[in-house]
Amino acid sequence: MYSNLSFFTSGLLMATLSVILNPTAMLLRGAGVVNTEVEIRKDMRSMVTIVTGSNTGIGLETARALAENGATVVLAVRSLERGEKAKIDIEAHLALCNSKQDGKGKAHAPFADSGSVVVRELDLADLRSVQRFSSAFLAEFKRLDVLVLNAGLANIHLPEDKRVTPQGLEYVYATNFMGHFLLTSLLTPRMEETPGKTRLVCLGSVMHHFATGSAILEQAGGRGSPVMGYHDSKLAMILYARQFNRVMKGRSVSAVAVNPGWVASDIWRQVADLPVVGPFAAPVYRFFLKGLALSPKEGSMPSVFAATQDLRGHDYFSPYFVPQPALLTRLLGSGWWFPMELMGPMAGVRPLAARLPKDEERVSGELWRITSEVLTELGFPH
Repeated sequence: MYSNLSFFTSGLLMATLSVILNPTAMLLRGAGVVNTEVEIRKDMRSMVTIVTGSNTGIGLETARALAENGATVVLAVRSLERGEKAKIDIEAHLALCNSKQDGKGKAHAPFADSGSVVVRELDLADLRSVQRFSSAFLAEFKRLDVLVLNAGLANIHLPEDKRVTPQGLEYVYATNFMGHFLLTSLLTPRMEETPGKTRLVCLGSVMHHFATGSAILEQAGGRGSPVMGYHDSKLAMILYARQFNRVMKGRSVSAVAVNPGWVASDIWRQVADLPVVGPFAAPVYRFFLKGLALSPKEGSMPSVFAATQDLRGHDYFSPYFVPQPALLTRLLGSGWWFPMELMGPMAGVRPLAARLPKDEERVSGELWRITSEVLTELGFPH
C-alpha cells in the first residue's frame, strides 16, 4: 500500500512526464510524425453488439460509436433508468449525425440512420442476473457480432452491503471478471453461429501492472485480497483474452484486450477521495485529472478500434505512444514503461505489450479452469 508521500511523489512524477511528453506529442502530430487519427468506421448495419456498463463514461462512448456505425447496440446496465437516459442521449446523437455532412456533401456518419439502441438489465455482481440477461438475449437476438466487456468498478467507497456478492464472492473481482466470464461463456455459442468474424473486447487497465499471476489465481479460488480486487481483475481480463484465443483457435471468434488509458471517468475521479491520497494531494490530483486525463470519448477509442478493425495479430492496445525497445526491457525488466502507459502522449490507438507473468500460458489456463470450476460449484453451468 502506498503512503501519502509515495502516492503524491508517484503522481507528481506521472504528471511531470505528461507535461513534458504531451506537448512533445502535439509537435510530433503537427509534423506528421505521429498520427492520432483512429479508423473506427465500419458498416455494421445488421450487426448486433453488447456493451456492458454502457450508461456512462467509456462504455457510453463505445456504444455511441458502434450505433453510429449502424449497429444494434444492447446497453447492458445495472440501472434501467440510467440506461434509458443513455439511450436518449445516443439517439439524439444519431439524429444529429444524420443531419451533418462533410465538406463533400456526404453524410458525416453514413450508417448512423441504421443504428439502434435497446436497454437491458445486467448486474454482473449477481450471477443470477447474468443468467437472466443471457437467456433473454438469446431468445431475442439470433446473432452477436461484438461483445464488449466494459463494465467495472474499483475498491472505492463500497458500502458494507457491496463487499460480497449474492453468491458470496469478493465484490469487485467478481463484478469485473467472474460475471464477465460467465456472460461470455453463455454467449460464445451465439457468436460462433453468427456469420462472419465476431469479436470479444476485454477492458484491461494500466493497473494490471500491480497484479501477479499467483494473486489472480488466489482471487479466482476465492482467497484473494479485497484491496487488490480491481488490479487483479484487470490482469485477469488480459489473460482471459489470450486464453480465449487459444481455446477458440481456428474458429470465427477472436478476443482482444485494451487499456483505455488515464480517463476522467468515475473510477479515476474517485481516487482523489481515497485516504491514501490525503487532503493536500487530492486537489493536485484533481487539477491534473482535469487538465491531462483523456476524455471518455478518447478513452473509448481502443475499444471501438478493437471492435471494428483488423487487429493484424495484436492482442493488446493502448491510446498512448509507448516505445518498448528490447534493450531497455532486458536492462530494466518487463513493465518499465508503466509511467507512459498510465499517462503517456496520446497517439490514437497503438499495439502494446502487456506486463504478463513469465509463465503466462500456464497461469491463463489455470485462471480459466479455476473460474469455470467455481462457477459450476456455485450452480452456474456454462
